[in-house]
Amino acid sequence: MRDAAWTGATVNAVGFTIATIAVGIAVCYLIRARGAAAANVGAVLTAVGGATFAAGVFAHHALAWYATETDAISTEAGASLLSFVEDNPGHVAGPQIAGFVLFN
Repeated sequence: MRDAAWTGATVNAVGFTIATIAVGIAVCYLIRARGAAAANVGAVLTAVGGATFAAGVFAHHALAWYATETDAISTEAGASLLSFVEDNPGHVAGPQIAGFVLFN
């Protein structure tokens, strides 16, 4: 289950990054005249936001993957680590929030 979730997070992060960059490139190619400058700025913000959001989501999944590996860390220590992350979410959720805001 842990490895499947990690693989899913990896595929999701890469796919989301590719999709947002593709949307940005498509906008740059499709809008060439009136409003092109605003469209290009929006395309760049979408691509950067999507990549940042995907990196934040992947970082959270990677942290959870390591924290739930009982061969590397005890169950109690892993639960304590994840509780600490939940109580202090800024470093994990910060990139996700910033990317989401830029993407939208």
